[in-house]
This record gives sequence, structure tokens and C-alpha cells, in this order.
Amino acid sequence: MTFIKRSVKIVVLILRGVYMKKYKLLSVIAILFLASCNLNTNNKTNNISTSSTSKPVIQPTTTVDTKTTATTKTTEDIISTTKTTIKPTVTQPTQVETKTKQPTTTNSPLKEGIIYDVFGQDVVVYDVDDENPYGIKLSKFGSNINAIFYEDNLDNISDPYENVNKASFYSEFEIAYTYEDAYYRTKHKLMSGDITPQTHIPNSLDLKLNGDDLKCNTGTYILSPKGEYIGYVVNSYDDERIIYYGAAYTSLNDVCAYLLAFGEVPINSYYDTGSSGKKSCISDWGEYGRVNYKRFSGDTSKYPYEPLLPTITNIYFQETDFGTIGGYYCGSYYEDIYNDGKSITRGAARIVFTADYNISSIDERYVFYTYNHYNDFQEYLNYDDGFGTRFGNESAGNPYCYSGSDFKSNYNSPTQYEDPVLMSFDEILKYINK
Repeated sequence: MTFIKRSVKIVVLILRGVYMKKYKLLSVIAILFLASCNLNTNNKTNNISTSSTSKPVIQPTTTVDTKTTATTKTTEDIISTTKTTIKPTVTQPTQVETKTKQPTTTNSPLKEGIIYDVFGQDVVVYDVDDENPYGIKLSKFGSNINAIFYEDNLDNISDPYENVNKASFYSEFEIAYTYEDAYYRTKHKLMSGDITPQTHIPNSLDLKLNGDDLKCNTGTYILSPKGEYIGYVVNSYDDERIIYYGAAYTSLNDVCAYLLAFGEVPINSYYDTGSSGKKSCISDWGEYGRVNYKRFSGDTSKYPYEPLLPTITNIYFQETDFGTIGGYYCGSYYEDIYNDGKSITRGAARIVFTADYNISSIDERYVFYTYNHYNDFQEYLNYDDGFGTRFGNESAGNPYCYSGSDFKSNYNSPTQYEDPVLMSFDEILKYINK
């Protein structure tokens, strides 16, 4: 499909209300901005396809320019473009005619890929029970979800990272704001998410109602017209963004959102814990590689210091490493880098998550973080800095245990998981703003 046809098709899908029960006001992803956004998944059961097709290539510079001045483009300008790179540009929204209401403009520059209503009108957001023109049954993604359908723009974008200098790329790093950008970053083993070094203790909003943690049971997926994953809109109180399927992430908020949304590890974590796995991990991703994608046993008989995770007996949990700039042992924190680009010291931080997607409802999916090697856990509550009350062995007042034999008969029983209060993110925002 030519760029013109593809562009017109996307605009038409946005503007029309065919097969919709309702419109919801939601800023759309600047993926909907046709000149510079957009991406596809070849889905890719596990990750973004790294296969490339023959297409004219725009010679990239050694660095990826992610900071440009604001420009204003008309619809004619966009349609006349036959090929575009995915260097992020700051753009003004385009005026588009609509039969439902007059579109508006804004003087504020827009970042690509963040959810904005770039056309100044309602964007089609389908509820789980809504019919959609693609015939996709949204119930398989959860009982409390919404979906935005998006057709990628890969056919009209040349690979901007061919022969890119990685040192220069990371020296001016910004996160990927479009699916297309994330796609090509993955192809060249480049990061898409926040690369800020992480400490072992997570930031937490510590939101509670009558002493119970608040967990978000709603979410919005970005899907291809075939119903394949494109991304997941992170529930964030101050930094709206999308986690792109098949891309590379290392920050705690990014990784936890990815695990909850897709039930599998990011592409830079698909490595085993043996020496060959660590070597391949570093070779591919440098200091941003992570290892460990195996089943979590949750065997509290063998490891009596571990708390019992919810319904561990009939839900499949998997685990992965979380890389921190420090370690933890016997109740003490010490400085140690998980991956220095030469070797990996795994430390004690792990993330345990549900990977059994016979689970349809998003409020039945779990992601738990432990900084002290399964002694204690905190639940990720499906929003940024949403980490629940710590529970487990040390939380019960016991010394750190490295093995089952360390747990003594006179120790207190580990504190156990308490069900959180489930509510929509709109409701949770009211507590954040108090």
C-alpha cells in the first residue's frame, strides 16, 4: 500500500465512527501523526521481527538527532512526502476536516508517540465489549481493557540506525516515542526505554484505601488491525508513554508494565543464566542486557522463608533478573553493578510475573518485585511507582535467609500477600492528586 493510501486509511479510521458504540476522549499516540510515527509487529509470538525488506535508505548520521525545533505541517505536506526517517520531530497538530465537530489546534509542541489528540477531536477507543471493524475479540486481552487500532508506517520509513555509532546514540539518548522507532532500535540491539541506573528500592506512591493498596484493573492496548500487539499505554500520572511490544527495557516501571501487559520478558532479557547466555547477552546489548527467563517454583515447603504468592498452585509464574547498581545480602546493601558491559553479577533483585495467559482479566495478572532474593515481595499495581506493601520474611522481623535451612523454627511466619482494592486508573488518579 502506498504512503498516500495508508495515510488516508488511518485518517479515515480515526475520523469515522463505523461500528463504534461510543467515542472516548483520549489523546492518541503520535503514532497517529502520519508523517513521523507508526509501526507494525510481524508478531511475532515473542518479539519484533528483525527481518528487513528492500527499500531506499536515507543515509543516517553517526548520531540520532532527537531534538529538533517545532514545525508546522499541513495535510498536503504530509501526503506529498514519499519517504521519511523516524528521527523524532516536534510538530504541531494538523488541521483535518471532520463532519462531527471542528478540529482544534494547540500551540504546544507534541512529542511523537505520546498519547495526544493531534486531530483535535475524539479518537476511537474500543471497549472490550465493543464491536470493531476488524472483527477482533478484545476479551482475550482482558475483561477491563480498551484498545486503539493502529496500522504501522514501516513501508514508508527507511532504517535510520544502519551503521549508527552506539556510543553517540547513548550519549544523546531519548526513549522511543513511536513503534517504528522502537522496531528499528530492536533490529540494531538498541534500547527503547529509560536507561537511568536503578537502585534496589523502588519508588512507591504508597496509595491506600483503609490500609489496602490500590491496584489498577484497567488498561489500554495498541493493536494492529490483525489484533497483534503494538504496545500498551502505561498508566502514568506525569509521563504518558507507550511500552512497545518486542522492544528493550530495563527500568523497573517499564519492565513491570511490559511483563503485566504481555506476559513475557523484553527482548533484551531473553538469555539464560549460564556463561554462554551471559556472553551473548553482553555481546548483543552491552550493559543493558539482562538474563534469566525461567519458571518460578514458589515452593514454600522447600523455601519456608518465602511468602506464598496468590494462587501460586494454579497460575504459572515466571521470573527474570532486575539489574540494579547495588546488591543486597544478609540485610545489607552494597555497591555492585549488575552489568558493566564486560560481566554480569546477578545480585538479589528479581521480578516474578504471571505468564499463563489462559488468564483473561487484567486484574488477575500479577507482577512482583523482590530486591532481597525472594525474602520479600512488592506487587506492581499497574501504574508508575505503584508498588504495594512489602510482605514476606524480613517484613515479619526475621533475618535474611539465603536457603531453606536458614529459616529457624523460632522465626516468625512470613507476612502474607493481602488483596489490594481494584479500581480504574481514573479513580486512582484522584488519590494521587489529593
